Amino acid sequence: MKSKLISIPYTVGIIKPHIALRDNKVDEIYKILDEHNFEVFHQKRKIFSNEEVLNLFYNYQQKDFYKEIHEHMMTAESIVMLLINKVDKVWDEEKQEDVKLESPIVRWKQLIGNKDPE
Repeated sequence: MKSKLISIPYTVGIIKPHIALRDNKVDEIYKILDEHNFEVFHQKRKIFSNEEVLNLFYNYQQKDFYKEIHEHMMTAESIVMLLINKVDKVWDEEKQEDVKLESPIVRWKQLIGNKDPE
């Protein structure tokens, strides 16, 4: 019997070391994710290698903050999360109907806002 692969829309979120070390802040982030209908499908704590940081922040290598963030990401564990939509639809009070959630990528970008490395 052949098994079928199911495509699940997802995105990756990273909690940086200075926050990942503070359990109360991590709990706040998980609460916010839950309130915004994200599910942490999988997570892993890890210290990024030099190569991983280079890949993650490749587009920012020419920015003034790059050296600082490069060093920071290798100082302690970050939390890497695989995020999916917790539900397919949510109630829209204004429209008075269920509306389909956008993809986790779009919703994550809306939630975290500006790409400021701070």
